[in-house]
Amino acid sequence: NENYKRMEAFMPLTGDFRRPIAMEITPEGILYVLEYGTIYGADNVDARLVRVDYHDGNRAPVAKITANDSVGL
Repeated sequence: NENYKRMEAFMPLTGDFRRPIAMEITPEGILYVLEYGTIYGADNVDARLVRVDYHDGNRAPVAKITANDSVGL
């Protein structure tokens, strides 16, 4: 209908889909993505079905740590 406004990001930029070929959203809001994998053919060890759950509201914090081992303060 040419009335697209925007799309919200639903995964981090580091998401790792490998040639997705199909996706489905269930009535419960679960996203399933079927991936072919990094290569085409029967020897495809990383083909997979991925489940992405949506959790609204506040999310648990992500702990991050950095270290600096330089001497001479």
